[in-house]
Amino acid sequence: MRELEEETDLVGVCGSMIGWTELIGERHHFVILDFEVTLLDDRPPTAGSDAAEAAWVPVWTVPELDLVDGLAEFLADHGIIETIA
Repeated sequence: MRELEEETDLVGVCGSMIGWTELIGERHHFVILDFEVTLLDDRPPTAGSDAAEAAWVPVWTVPELDLVDGLAEFLADHGIIETIA
């Protein structure tokens, strides 16, 4: 929740874990835990250095965005977006 506020100026409450994934490369191994968040207001995000392109978008447009490899599949697998083709 600290990162959310630091990078977007939004305040929220952490909910249940949605799922996790790993990104493994030649020189790194990241374990990413994804949680449901309830925002405490409906302001648009104020982008910080790590979130320069932060924006609210309709959930059905997410598969059309330029996402990190594997994100659309992860979101579909966990019922966040429609199954992608």
